[in-house]
Amino acid sequence: MWSRWDPAQIDRDFGLIASLDANAVRVIVQPSAFGFPDPNPAAQTKLDTVIALAAAHGLSVQLTLFDWWTDYKRIPKSKRWVRELLQRYAGDSRIAAVELRNELDPSNATAVTWAVAMLPYLRTILPGVPLTLSVDANDSVRKLTLLKSELGTSQPDFWSYHYYDKPELAYQAFAAAQAAVAPTPLFVGETGYHPGDSDPPVEKRADLEDEQVRYFRTISAATSLLALPPAAPWILLDFARGGTPRRMNSAEYTFGLFHIDGTPKPVVASIRAAFDSNQPDPFFNGGFELAGPALWRRRGAATFARDTTVFHEGIASESIGALGASKTFRASLSTIPPVPWVVPGATMTLSAWVRGDRVTGTNEIVIRYYDQSRNQIAEGDSEPIAQGTTDWAQVTLQTVVPPAASYVRIMLTSDGNAGRVWFDDVEIAQS
Repeated sequence: MWSRWDPAQIDRDFGLIASLDANAVRVIVQPSAFGFPDPNPAAQTKLDTVIALAAAHGLSVQLTLFDWWTDYKRIPKSKRWVRELLQRYAGDSRIAAVELRNELDPSNATAVTWAVAMLPYLRTILPGVPLTLSVDANDSVRKLTLLKSELGTSQPDFWSYHYYDKPELAYQAFAAAQAAVAPTPLFVGETGYHPGDSDPPVEKRADLEDEQVRYFRTISAATSLLALPPAAPWILLDFARGGTPRRMNSAEYTFGLFHIDGTPKPVVASIRAAFDSNQPDPFFNGGFELAGPALWRRRGAATFARDTTVFHEGIASESIGALGASKTFRASLSTIPPVPWVVPGATMTLSAWVRGDRVTGTNEIVIRYYDQSRNQIAEGDSEPIAQGTTDWAQVTLQTVVPPAASYVRIMLTSDGNAGRVWFDDVEIAQS
């Protein structure tokens, strides 16, 4: 979304999108900005320019029409607007798809009647171009089901699904949405990390950006497992305060993959990997090969360190040790891995390679199970790690997935330890 007309800035933005190895860009076209029912010629020329700039970067365009639209009784004028705006693009391969309306309300009977009339008409203007619709991300599966039913025989060619909920629940949500609209294809047309919706909560900028990485890696795992296309991130750049047509919630200003100045966030590498169908493995950095917070949260009183001089395999491990003369106190490294296929009654196996130096107290690997509301419902703890100084040894924990489980948390814990314990090559599997 651009707050002012600046072709040079748009060209730079499209360059950033192309650098992600993306193949398309979504362009939102609002009647209020283009003129209704007759598009303003100057606005239409700008749209021509945007489409040409996208093509110059190898990007096709998904047009989203009638955003912020409520005049659903004006069907003849809506058709007129669509005809005058889009007939020039008939047969134009640069148009990848058209979304009739962003987040249509299926409980609005007038809106549904309008969509029933507009979908087949739009096909006459742009024959062969895939058409789509979306609903908002709140209770979205129910709304998709309702809208599909209300549209009758006037269906889109694919459904655009918007998701902003917990990443650890993405697989279940996508699978439910996929089943709800079958056999029509599903595309995750909007998704983004909501700062502050991390579990556990984080506040530091580095941790927030690390959580954004975990969010999109988990989303990518879900789409890959369900054979869905890569999800479309919302949005390219952070928003500047005062740089949007409408005021937004504070968190929404930092959904970008890039900062306002165009510098990339750590998540960019994950997005590029997803678009290349080359999702990094392991998803949760179980070998601690990635530097920084890198998908693991640190909690409790201890000294935490990524160690590139001590490791079981690869180039690094992670350690938890005493805090000066004080023993560790309820210290843990934790992460929520994308194991979206959690099956109640199945066996979950967690393993880690562990090494100790003058170890005391209780040091374990732990699996915690949570329901859809993030309530902990069960926990499994390994046998305590051997005391004293020990070489690398594998610790394994097996638990049965409880009936209400939706996702798991892995924890590497240390309590009452006067020495130091190293963890490496953490793996989790279900059978």
